[in-house]
Parts: sequence; C-alpha cells; structure tokens
Amino acid sequence: MSVQVGYKKQFLFGIIFIIIILSVFEISARLYEYSPVSQQCYFVDSPAVADMDYFLVKQICIDHNSMQYAAFPNSSVTSLMPKTTETININSFGLRGSEFTQEKSIDSYRIILVGGSSTFGSGSVDENTITGFMQKLFDDSDFDIEVINAGVPGAESFRETWLIRNILFDLDPDLIINFGGFNEARMINEPYEREAYRNYIDYNQTDDSEKNENDNMSSDPSGFNNFPFYRTPFVIYDIFFHDSNKQSLITYDDISFAKITTEYYENWKNICDISAQKNIKTVIILQPASGMTTRNIFPGEIDTGEELHEMYQRLAVSLDNLGKHCSLTADFRMIFDDINQPIFFDQIHTGDFGNKIIAEKIYEKILPIVSKDLSN
Repeated sequence: MSVQVGYKKQFLFGIIFIIIILSVFEISARLYEYSPVSQQCYFVDSPAVADMDYFLVKQICIDHNSMQYAAFPNSSVTSLMPKTTETININSFGLRGSEFTQEKSIDSYRIILVGGSSTFGSGSVDENTITGFMQKLFDDSDFDIEVINAGVPGAESFRETWLIRNILFDLDPDLIINFGGFNEARMINEPYEREAYRNYIDYNQTDDSEKNENDNMSSDPSGFNNFPFYRTPFVIYDIFFHDSNKQSLITYDDISFAKITTEYYENWKNICDISAQKNIKTVIILQPASGMTTRNIFPGEIDTGEELHEMYQRLAVSLDNLGKHCSLTADFRMIFDDINQPIFFDQIHTGDFGNKIIAEKIYEKILPIVSKDLSN
C-alpha cells in the first residue's frame, strides 16, 4: 500500500513539476514577446524619425506591437480589436482613431482611407497618420469633413475590398480612397498566403447552396493563428525556425506577375463599379516606396528590389485602366523625388514628415471631387 502511495505522490509531483516548467516557459515567452528584441523597434533610431521624440517613437513601437487582431464574424479577414494605448487608439469598429457614429450627420461628408500599415500609420500617433493630417487640412477649410482611417497592417486588395463590401459600405461613405500597392507587390514573395486568401474569399462569395458541408475552409487562411492562451510554441518558432529569407526560394516569372496584376485590377474595378452604383466616389492611389524612382536611397531606407520594382510598374499600368471605372487614380511613386532627406524608415513606412506630405498630396487630388460633391 505504501509503495502505491509513494508512486502516486511521485506522479503528482511529476505533474506539478511539468506544470511549473511549462509555466516558466510561458512567462518567459510572454516577456520575450513584449521585449524590445521581439518587438523589432528598428525604426527608433532611423534618420526618418529623427525629428520625433525618441521616447515617443519607442512608445509608438511598443503600442503598435501590443495590438491584437480578431477575425470578423464568419470571416478570415482580420481587424484590430478595440484598444486604447498612449499613442494608438482602436475604436469599437476595429478602426484606428476616435469613436464615431455609424450614422453620419446630414451635412457631413465622410471619407474613408483604406490600405495597409502605411495607411494605418505604424510609426505615428493617431493625429499624425495620413488620415490625421488630412483631417487637419479639412478642419482648416469651410467643409464639414470626416476622415476615417481604415488601414489594417498587412492588408492587400483581397482583404481591403472584402472590408469595403462587408463593413465600410455600411458606414455610408461619400468617398473611398485606397492608398496601397506595396502589400500587393510583395505578395509575389508570398504566393501561398495570397492563394489562401483568394480561395477563402472566393469560397465565401459563393451561394450557400454551392458549398459542400464537408468543405474545411480554415478560419485563419494565412496559417498564423492568433492563439492567445499559450504562446510558447509560437515564440520558439519565431526564435529558432522562422526564416525571414524564405522569399529567396520563390521563382519569379511573367505568369506570377500577370496573375497578381490582373487580380489587383479586377478587385478594384469591381469595387469602383459597385461604388458608382451607390453614388460613392472612389480614388485608387499607388503608394510610394523606397528605391522605386531615381531618388537617392538615404540611410535607414531599404531598396525594394528588382522584383518589386517590376511588380510596381505593372500595377502602375493597371491604374490607367482603372481610371475608366474609378473616380480618380494617381501614381504617387515620385512624390518624394524632390525631398533631399530620409523619408522611409524601411522600404515603405514613413514617419510624421512623410505622412504630412502624403496627406497634402491626397488633399490636392481629392479636393475638386469633394468640392463638386458638396456643391451639388
């Protein structure tokens, strides 16, 4: 009997020991995820943000990396979860910025800017994002204009157009602006992720009668499941197994380039056509990126590379064709060519200075559209 009791105690102590070890690993993993090493605050020392307060930039990075994502109901398309931090606010709609009502006032004109992390404003506080600077410009005018930031880090045309169809149309916008292109172009390096989103969104646009009950469509098509309860395996993978250079294994060819270009065109053509039926104006802007023009690459900026250059050029050609369906298209690749100082803190992201220039350029482009709409 005593031997059996001894074994039971050993087994119990063994279980407790394993739980303690796993808990220590989990605590260490969570501390790592919130450490500067994990959060990759690489842009804190970038010349592009040298005019910003160092500690503010660091706080922006910490707040940005604390953002949590959740899929919309019955969707794999992710949105930010509502959260308030020192530098970043995510409202109840899952969009960056202060709260607003779904129903706008009678005299209000609502502009929604859609895009990825550049639109979101990864290196700035709320009021110094592109939409923040645009709002200031309109506040100084005689117009009652509301500018909403619908940028979601990592988003490309599949997710952006899904967001417009299923969420943003319900916000009764007068003008929708897409400021993007880079995430589209970089998908040439991530064909499997793009294919997963393409299949998921295509599947969910079919009639229920056409769906097979046994279809097993993942609720997380990118393969990166935000599992909040136990982070240790994900941290171990990130430290020891994640290969940031995997894109070097991708083969580039005309078929891949053409496929992405066609999808970009079709996705935005459909949105522009639908928007026109709803009397919503649409503007598609190809965002600037480092190394895309003859402008010198300054310290801290990263050349986007030959493949992305080629992809960007093809997207620029698509803009001409989209002009037949959208209210306006614009190629912003060269807007920084006259700026003789660092703008980007990597390949694509800009600090306050760059955001302000972009906002002013967008303002100039859309002002005739807004003025005409408000005069009618």
